[in-house]
Amino acid sequence: MKSFSRFLAIALLIFLSAGQALAVDEVLIGDDIENGGYAGPVVKFSKIRGETAVLWGGYGGWLINHTLLIGGGAFGLTSEIAAPITSEKLYYDLGYAGLVIEYINNSHKLLHYTVGTLIGIGSVGYDSEKSKVDYADDTIFVLEPGIGLELNVSSSFRINLGVSYLYIDGVKLEGTKAKDLSSATANLTFKFGAF
Repeated sequence: MKSFSRFLAIALLIFLSAGQALAVDEVLIGDDIENGGYAGPVVKFSKIRGETAVLWGGYGGWLINHTLLIGGGAFGLTSEIAAPITSEKLYYDLGYAGLVIEYINNSHKLLHYTVGTLIGIGSVGYDSEKSKVDYADDTIFVLEPGIGLELNVSSSFRINLGVSYLYIDGVKLEGTKAKDLSSATANLTFKFGAF
């Protein structure tokens, strides 16, 4: 009877060990990753010192499992916003670029939402119409989290309408503070790619 009990105990241990060996690990990134990618132009409407500012640029990158984009983006100010320096007619010159991470919820649905952020660096300075005055540009830190509502127009084209907050730090220009450039922003994005 004692040997039969030992046999049962050993058999049970072998059975439990074999079951654990056959179990499949749950992992964040597995072997069956679906890859894609997209890129596209973006127009942003923001405020600089209370005036409407238009920024153009774009972003794109690698899309993992129809859900997570890891990529980059770059944007620049296109509208003429007068600088607060009165000695000569000067305008703001602003540009930034950085890492973009975006989460896409239910990508297969006709309408779905996205949540993302850009973190990067850029420069801000003043430009003269006549290029007689050369103001040094400040290197700035940029953080721009945002959300959007996205429409699947076709299998390779999407339109995203969103809002973000453009946070800028590191401004040392005469007459301008970081809060003069930081603002809520409306975004219109056209995405092209393999979703």
